[in-house]
Amino acid sequence: MNWPIWNAETLYALVGNDVPMQSRMLNLFLREAEKQIPVIERAVAAGELASVADLAHVLKTSARMVGALKMGLLCEEIETTGDARESASCFASVQLLAAVFSTTELKIRTQMAVPTAAFK
Repeated sequence: MNWPIWNAETLYALVGNDVPMQSRMLNLFLREAEKQIPVIERAVAAGELASVADLAHVLKTSARMVGALKMGLLCEEIETTGDARESASCFASVQLLAAVFSTTELKIRTQMAVPTAAFK
């Protein structure tokens, strides 16, 4: 996965230079991803690959919307392997999810700490 962790220009293209809107969207993404990842982990551990695929699809969409490109790509892999019922591959990808999210969250929060900086 050679995609960037986070591309601020993705969100900028969606909402422009509206820093408060960018911040709201990023905070919502981070809160929701933090809730969704354990649900995905539990579902894969229970062998519920259809649920894993559905959950990964939702997370993929929101990740890509805010520019969390590497996480979006990983969620696509999880969705694809879940849909294909490839349990070993799906499990392996889910195992990476928390670490990729942690790196993504750090990158986003670091940028958000810059006062009034547009994410571009």
